[in-house]
Amino acid sequence: MRNIKDTQNFLHSKELVRHLIGICNIKLDDVVIEIGPGKGIITNELAHKARKVVAIEFDEELYEKLKNKFQSNNKVDINYICLFNYLFISSQMSAKPYFIGSTGILLLW
Repeated sequence: MRNIKDTQNFLHSKELVRHLIGICNIKLDDVVIEIGPGKGIITNELAHKARKVVAIEFDEELYEKLKNKFQSNNKVDINYICLFNYLFISSQMSAKPYFIGSTGILLLW
């Protein structure tokens, strides 16, 4: 199995994040599931657009950093779990490059 550290890529451009979220047509009453929030750049922008962001991180170190970063934001729920063991993902929206293959739920990864 691949080391997850070897597959991580992080967005740095807030402008690109805003553009990607803008084309997803997220509404203020939406709940968004974000798989692999990384350092939280997308999470932060999603929290301004959606009712709730459920972020699922499978890197324990990033999870701890995210919990601290968003501890006072009641619109963001950070979870530590490896979804690959539990969930078949039928589609995704992803910033390239990405690790998992793509295939109808809005998932930001």
